[in-house]
Amino acid sequence: MNPLAMTRRALGLYVAFVMVLVTGCSGPSSDATTTPADPQPLNVIIVSDLSDRLAHPQQRERDRMVLRACTQAFQERCRRVGYPLCKDVIRFQSVRTTPSATDIQVDVGALNAPSPGQDHSPVVTAIGPSLDRFVVTAMKEYDAGFTPEGADLWLYFKDQFGVLLKPGYRNKVILLTDGYLNFDPATQATRPARTYMQVGRLRVVPDWRTEFPKVALAATGTSFHDRDVEMVVLEVAPKLQPRSIHETEILQRYWTSFCDSIGVQHQPAERSVLTNTTPESEVRRLLTDYLAGELKP
Repeated sequence: MNPLAMTRRALGLYVAFVMVLVTGCSGPSSDATTTPADPQPLNVIIVSDLSDRLAHPQQRERDRMVLRACTQAFQERCRRVGYPLCKDVIRFQSVRTTPSATDIQVDVGALNAPSPGQDHSPVVTAIGPSLDRFVVTAMKEYDAGFTPEGADLWLYFKDQFGVLLKPGYRNKVILLTDGYLNFDPATQATRPARTYMQVGRLRVVPDWRTEFPKVALAATGTSFHDRDVEMVVLEVAPKLQPRSIHETEILQRYWTSFCDSIGVQHQPAERSVLTNTTPESEVRRLLTDYLAGELKP
């Protein structure tokens, strides 16, 4: 091969090598532009209805599964943010007949910045055991038993919920309930109108959608439009399906309508109000997307 040909070949190989380097380096930087450099922290609030829905023998274990799926999705988000940079909070609230003051939480920001004199472990090693304890402690609320009267979720969102919201955070709510908001007849007779559901009335009319505005839950008088709040409702248990073929749709409409009335964001009904027959894999996938979906894996 003559010297000129060798020089051209060497130049061609050099150009190809440089192109490989440029292409290889540009990929990750391009991907990085789709991930927020400093994502807004999350305040995750799990609210559990501890009423007679727990009389169903499988429901307690379903709730435990959901709690573990929540903590796993939460930890995945912490990993994607970067453990040392994360300020996310996850907390658990129980509601029986009246709202509970119990607040079980893991504050990753506090783990990253402990008070003076406290032992400090890297969050990457502390977060797993902390979230395991979170689930165990939350499940102790179930050990206290359930109330047959019905959990007053309307009153909870009226009087208790707002104090848990954190300014500067995206507030994500996961409500665990059978979907019904009913009380015994004597109690219901003393309550203000439309602070309980009338699913039975909607079952027997020709077009429940036309009738629904007359019986929709009333707004609580407290609005969260400016508080950056979103909610999903899990473990809804339609009582009369398939005999009442619209039961799931009615419950979904009740909860999405209530969210709208108090200024809480939600996804489409089929993704924001799920039944207790939803496969575990789908629950886990939804929660990961809900809590960590805006950040790349």
